[in-house]
Amino acid sequence: MAAPYDGSTDLPHDDGAATAAGRYLWGLWDATNSVFRAPGAVPGYRQQKITLYDTAGNALLTVGQRAQPAFYFDRNIATQFVRYDVDSVAPHVATVRATREIPAGKLAIVECVFVRLVRATVATTPGISARGFGEIRRAGLSNPMCGLDLDASAVGNVVGFGKSLAVAPMALAIAGDIIEIVTKDDNIGGTVHYSIMIKLTEFDV
Repeated sequence: MAAPYDGSTDLPHDDGAATAAGRYLWGLWDATNSVFRAPGAVPGYRQQKITLYDTAGNALLTVGQRAQPAFYFDRNIATQFVRYDVDSVAPHVATVRATREIPAGKLAIVECVFVRLVRATVATTPGISARGFGEIRRAGLSNPMCGLDLDASAVGNVVGFGKSLAVAPMALAIAGDIIEIVTKDDNIGGTVHYSIMIKLTEFDV
């Protein structure tokens, strides 16, 4: 097919060419391959349909692009928070403090993870120190997909001294994924205040 010319002003795209049968095509010209492509076949081109006309202006065929899903924020969104905010926690092994499983038929964007640790009382024998985790776990994977691990070694053994960190991972979680908060303290004696929060937005698949 010969390359198209530009000139129309009333169609979605202004590329056109006459076929051997005398019909006229309107669409998006692929100069590399010398063919017309329906708009839906071109990545990033969101035109919904293309109509083919003959030289008399009669519509011959309309090719529709596959319907685009609504943006996630228009698909029954629900904001969820997973929290653990407790004062004066004694040393302990790794312990899951709060969880949320993404429901069937839903996806979620994990928008923020915040962890803050504050020394509440002095430890008798400081160890590796307290740690706080906010993470996403998926069945079959031994390690978290992503998250935030705050090691409060910098907190030391000074009462009232704290450390905090926040990230915006914008990670996508699917149905069945577990959003969880975990704490761990290897000190001997003493207590720590934990303030951990994960914010996510759930929406329909």
